[in-house]
Amino acid sequence: MASIGIDLGTTTTLLAEAIAGFDTDSVEAQIVPTRQRVWRAKQFTEEEFNHLPSFAYFPASGEELVGVEAKILGTDRNELNRCVRAVKRLMGRSIVLPEPIRRTPSQISALYLQHLLHHARRTGLFSERDELTITVPASFTTNQRRDTLQALETAASNLNLQFPKSKLARVLISEPVAALLAYLTHDLRNAEALRRFNLDRNPLVLVYDMGGGTLDLTLVQLGWRPGTSTKTLGNVRFEIRELNRYNQFAGEDFDTLVAQFLLERLIAEYPELESIDLTDEEVQLVRFRLVEDAERLKKELNNEIAWSGDETVISFSLSPIRLRGREYHLTDWDISYVDYARWVEPYLSYRQDQKNAIYPVEDLLSRSGLQIQDVDYFLLVGGMARFLPLQTALKNYWQRDETFLIHPSPDEAVAQGAAVYSYLKDQDKVFAIDEPSADAYYVRRSKGFGLLLGRGSHETGEKREYELQSEGERLRLQIFAGEPPPGADQIENIYPSLVYQGGALIPLKKTYPRGTKVWIQMRYRRDDNSKVPYIDVWVDREDNLVASLSYADLQD
Repeated sequence: MASIGIDLGTTTTLLAEAIAGFDTDSVEAQIVPTRQRVWRAKQFTEEEFNHLPSFAYFPASGEELVGVEAKILGTDRNELNRCVRAVKRLMGRSIVLPEPIRRTPSQISALYLQHLLHHARRTGLFSERDELTITVPASFTTNQRRDTLQALETAASNLNLQFPKSKLARVLISEPVAALLAYLTHDLRNAEALRRFNLDRNPLVLVYDMGGGTLDLTLVQLGWRPGTSTKTLGNVRFEIRELNRYNQFAGEDFDTLVAQFLLERLIAEYPELESIDLTDEEVQLVRFRLVEDAERLKKELNNEIAWSGDETVISFSLSPIRLRGREYHLTDWDISYVDYARWVEPYLSYRQDQKNAIYPVEDLLSRSGLQIQDVDYFLLVGGMARFLPLQTALKNYWQRDETFLIHPSPDEAVAQGAAVYSYLKDQDKVFAIDEPSADAYYVRRSKGFGLLLGRGSHETGEKREYELQSEGERLRLQIFAGEPPPGADQIENIYPSLVYQGGALIPLKKTYPRGTKVWIQMRYRRDDNSKVPYIDVWVDREDNLVASLSYADLQD
């Protein structure tokens, strides 16, 4: 059995395995291809793919489909209203997608996990006895992490897998840390003099992870664990210094921006398109085709840039779009790198906007009280790490070529690192990388809110003292989460950004008068790295614990 990891991505989901290397101190990680059905020569055949498109199709009859098959059938049948993509951006929201989908984001994510876990079990890679790791953005809120765990539990239930709670408590790891683990795995195979990271100097690393749907930034201080005698991966110390805000900006946004220019060119060729009153389904079809073409253009142009640089010009054809019995398409359109760079310039040139490649880095450093010169290494990972215009913009910002690092397989690094984390957990049953929370938590009071647990906390918040505002035998508890906006120095400034997380009506066993003391404390369990906290409530005196509930027990 191998230790496995899953990168549950916005646009693609990957499965990786990790095994012991040639010597006892090393580990090898690789992507595991999965079998998916494709339409070839007027029939479906099974082929192996290194990734599963995070794409689901719910046909009117038959079972739901995911991956390549879903993408082919859903788009060819022009049933995009029955298709779901980029559902990761909806995780954590208490919503059910409208007809005809009728699924929550967590239930759709469970389908992707189920497909990969089924393959891993069928091929003998995995059982519930083995270690599994699933990645999430470092800045995922508690609700988003909870939804990810729920997706895993749903997938496991459908496959009759029973995971012990001890495994579920350690099953999540952030994507930047997983990618950093993958890079360290490669780096530590080298002779000490050839390694890029000098861990003896406790370097500060900025991990910049841009995939299809999110930009994830994390500052990590590396070093050796105290008392380390052998310099191996399992003895590396990880201290997470700071996380960025959850940022829904990534490759899909570049593609959507470019799709607007493709649409303008298509309308210039077919002016009558402006006068057609398109149905919602037709609008979906046009948008989908153009975004798909924009993604293809990005890849084709990027491949040519590697050879021709700024002088690159490619001949590009838009995929045919069939509307009202007529086919609209463009063939052999010459597009230059200069054209493309002009289209995406708003995202690459610095401006104070979360949908920008540079500003989130500046924002992260500002919140940490650091300058860019205080960071020792810049590690670029994620599918967009292959995008040369992004590389150029970030290198110009960093201005230190020798410490600007790109993972050799940037789009596979997160899955590989997740598998490596599973391997390390298997070797050391108490091994864990402690990551801070992305949320700050507040309790609703009669006037305003009270902070229970600060953002970036690791274990236990302070025990906060309040009073009952009316006589009663029940306490209504309402929990909110959020984080201060840039420059906020007072708790009042956060109120507009708070998001209701849920509540509970706690029985007190007897009636207490108004003004009775109440203490509330929020904490993380030491053996639980999922960052799903617990809430303890005392009434009347500090030894009278009346409730100890999991965050997951809160009701909408």
